[in-house]
Amino acid sequence: MTGALRRTLLCARMLARYFSRRVLSVGPLRSTAARAVLVLVALAFVAGASVVAYGFMHPVGSDLAVWQYVFDLTSVSVTMMVLGIFMGLKLLLGGGLIEFTSQLPVDHRERRGAVLAFEFGALAVVVGVMLAAMSIAATLILGPRGVLWATTPLATALVVYLALAIAHNLGDTLLAAIGLRRVRSTVLLLLTFGALLWLNARLTTLIGAVSLPGPGGDRALIGLNLLPWLLGRWGGAAYAVGTLLLISLLALVALLTAPNSHPGPHRFVNLPLPAAVRGPFAVHLGYALRNQHLWLGASLAVALFAFLAGSGPVHPLWAASLLSLPGMYHYGNTRALRVLHPERGAWGIWARMAAAQALVVVGFLAVGQAVLLLVSPGVPAADAVTPALGALAAVAFAVLVGCAFPAENDNPFSALMGTIVLAVILAFVGIVTGLLQLPAGATAPLLASLVALSVAVSVWSIHTHESRSRHEVRQALAH
Repeated sequence: MTGALRRTLLCARMLARYFSRRVLSVGPLRSTAARAVLVLVALAFVAGASVVAYGFMHPVGSDLAVWQYVFDLTSVSVTMMVLGIFMGLKLLLGGGLIEFTSQLPVDHRERRGAVLAFEFGALAVVVGVMLAAMSIAATLILGPRGVLWATTPLATALVVYLALAIAHNLGDTLLAAIGLRRVRSTVLLLLTFGALLWLNARLTTLIGAVSLPGPGGDRALIGLNLLPWLLGRWGGAAYAVGTLLLISLLALVALLTAPNSHPGPHRFVNLPLPAAVRGPFAVHLGYALRNQHLWLGASLAVALFAFLAGSGPVHPLWAASLLSLPGMYHYGNTRALRVLHPERGAWGIWARMAAAQALVVVGFLAVGQAVLLLVSPGVPAADAVTPALGALAAVAFAVLVGCAFPAENDNPFSALMGTIVLAVILAFVGIVTGLLQLPAGATAPLLASLVALSVAVSVWSIHTHESRSRHEVRQALAH
């Protein structure tokens, strides 16, 4: 038992070291100055959000009833956040971690334990950054009592993630047993996405449930707020012991139910290309249409389109934004193809990649708008302009991630890190915009400026990587 735990921890540490070194060796993070700027942006994000949270919660003082209500609501938002992170990790990482560790002298449960520990680390970083503000505010206002309350969001995130891992493992086993081995990855992603949509539809009900006091004036227990409820009802000792036991039990069950094989999808789909498309653009269009990430994103986009078409004020065509996922892998995975079809100029490479990805999105938008006109003819066609522009902007941001952090051979680490960096930067811009209280008319110019900046950074990244590649080729030929 001790030896297995030691090997699991060693494997997890190896994954963390590989991830950090791989990320720091690609894109702009090669530069120490870029790393320092990224750290400063993250610190500024946390500090700014903490100041806002402290100013908002300071009038509450030490009223524990209000604090428990706040962390009850936080547990609901954390659950939705973890569902998104879980789906994102499965979508970005896929079977990459399992395949990466397949040659190590460990059994599959030790390997699964290491991967689970690595995912725990990624989850803790994202949740910690996003919810650090409220945790810091609780600690500063409540003092030592606030430390335990500050840990409830992260503990809730770990419990929810383990529950999702167990359900994912059981679903994988069931789908493999009934003969759906080839499509189980897509089915499991769709089920996870469906759970996220279902929870979003019940958000108002859940918020209303925790707002109502239970018997004896206590807050209602709805399941998602189990840990804040446990801390408020039974105290710190019961919370600490109960949380440790629950996380340990769920982790054990997640390892015991882990399947021997990972539901990794095929990398490419055998789809014919138009005969009229030739030359370098045919390479980019072929990759955009045939790679697995498009069809995973398309399945999620169709599900989201159907959900938005049937409920909510959000325009269904916003679902096309999910089709931008292949753009994160486009530049890195077409490097070898560019050797067969040489391309000149960073602007030309970017234009072909963006055009190929945009054509796919435009096709989805056209089909989606046609469906909406048939189903809801009373909806003005002009309402589709904003989601269409948003979906195309998502393509530009996805291509930026792929160019700044090239993901060769579907390398999930680069795509994951690029996504995290982009999310932190956009969140920082959003918070600064909110603090400055910019007028509504400034939103469109701001978004246009961000897209233009993403294009410029993408072209600069392409130029840098192409120059480095030519230099490496010359050195190899010289030797």
